[in-house]
This record gives sequence, structure tokens and C-alpha cells, in this order.
Amino acid sequence: MYMSVDPAEKSKEGRVARHLRTAAEIRREPRTLLSLSRSWLARLWQAKGGGFYGLGYVVTFVWLEFRSLTGEIAQSTDVGSFLAGQVFGYLIRFSLESFLNVAVALVWPVLLLQSLGVWAIPLLAAGFVGFERAARPHAEAWFPELRAARLDNAAKQRDAGGT
Repeated sequence: MYMSVDPAEKSKEGRVARHLRTAAEIRREPRTLLSLSRSWLARLWQAKGGGFYGLGYVVTFVWLEFRSLTGEIAQSTDVGSFLAGQVFGYLIRFSLESFLNVAVALVWPVLLLQSLGVWAIPLLAAGFVGFERAARPHAEAWFPELRAARLDNAAKQRDAGGT
């Protein structure tokens, strides 16, 4: 049976309690992993503006986290050591490593410039135009909360400019 938690209670609980609650929810109903992941990605993208930059941020952050996880799996000698490392990492390193991944993901255009040199500039410009003209409608169809947030932000800017 799925139990809903009051949003006010969610904001009071700590990170560990929230993650334990989420893990228990996924264990009870594994199908919730997909919807929880989708919601998390949408909130992350929305927090970074919901546009091309935000999409680049999300892709970079997920890639860095994936690389970190696969590196830890590769360094593990067995399942037990991997799980012990994950528990240790969660308690100690997780915050620092994720903080660094957030910082690196924030400057994803610089990473692209560093990797591709001057060719990154037309690629970024084409990506922005392509996103705005072709991909945004599809992205907002998959994540309607992005469209709602964009329209809400536009209304706030219009109201602030007119006052």
C-alpha cells in the first residue's frame, strides 16, 4: 500500500531520513523508482531554468554521478565491499563528491569549450537554437512542470517590469 507523506513533514525530515523513506518506498513498490527519478530530474532541470542551460546541467551532473558510481564499482573487489563503500561514501564522501559534481556541472559550457576548443562555440549556439525551436516543445510535453514554471517566471518578469 502506498503511503503519502505530507509535504510539510517532508521539509522537516533530514537527508538520511528522507533517503531511508525513499528507499523503503522503492523496496515496497519498485515501479516508483522511475517516477521518482523523473520527478527528481524535472525538479533539477527546473531549478536551473528549465531551458538549454538547465538541460546541459542535468546531463553533465547525471554523467558525473554515473562516472563516479561506475568507478566505485570497478574498484570494488566484491559486492560486500561495494556496499560497505557505498555506506561509507554516503555518510562521509557523498556530500563532498556530490557538491563537487554540482560545481562542475554548473560550468558545463566551460567543460565543452575545454574539450572542443573553439568548435564548442558554434555547437553551443546550434544547441541553444535547436533546443528552443525543436526540442523545447517535446521536453515540455514530457515534463509539463517545466512549461508551467517557464510561463510562471515569464509572468513574474512581466509583472516586475510593468511595476
